[in-house]
Amino acid sequence: MALVAASRTRTFALVFPQKQESHQGRMNLSRVLKISLRPWTSNVRQIHRPTTLSSLTQLKRLSKDDSETIAQSLRPLIGEQNVSLAEAVRSQHGQDEGPDKGAMPDVVVFAESTEHVSEICKICYEKNIPIIPHGTGTGLEAGISALHGGICIDLQKMDQISDYHPEDFDVCVRPGVTREALNHFVKDDGLWFPVDPGANASICGMCATGASGTNAVRYGTIKENCLNMEVVLADGRILHTGG
Repeated sequence: MALVAASRTRTFALVFPQKQESHQGRMNLSRVLKISLRPWTSNVRQIHRPTTLSSLTQLKRLSKDDSETIAQSLRPLIGEQNVSLAEAVRSQHGQDEGPDKGAMPDVVVFAESTEHVSEICKICYEKNIPIIPHGTGTGLEAGISALHGGICIDLQKMDQISDYHPEDFDVCVRPGVTREALNHFVKDDGLWFPVDPGANASICGMCATGASGTNAVRYGTIKENCLNMEVVLADGRILHTGG
């Protein structure tokens, strides 16, 4: 069996050699994954426990003037070129490939680092503005639809692959890396990333939706193929799920 994990702004993933792995190797790996994922599960429950339907109704819907004010405050933090109020851009980021009609966000920002995401989340948390993360938009469940407006954080510019260790079967990828890009990167070493939801999804989107696919029976879903994640919480704090 082979792990593919990656590094610094980092989502860790598994890749497998094309030869069949041993049963013992699978058992050892599952033990490591269980330990790595446990802190993430407990934190998610703690964060989501206070969330109620009434709290959603308190989310601030931005007016045109509000959107411009927020955009002006974000530009010095993440760059002029990484903030957009254009209707065409907002429309694209509110509709995935599913059948349901989407809803546009009020502002679209293109993050280039974990620090960018953290600063955006701090502003949204302080002002009670909805946050909608965006990978490649290949989902079918309207997960990127901005039902309450808000700020869409596009992660496609965070597409670097680093800390590749083929001998350990792990690599560290940033959230905008896609499934096909990762497989192209590791294929010369006889490795591959087996989770295949049927689209060229981003790794971050696959983690967010619990992606599986036709190979899940043998190799597991994205949950079994992820060793560690660097996560930005809604209030801008940064944590690592695997220690």
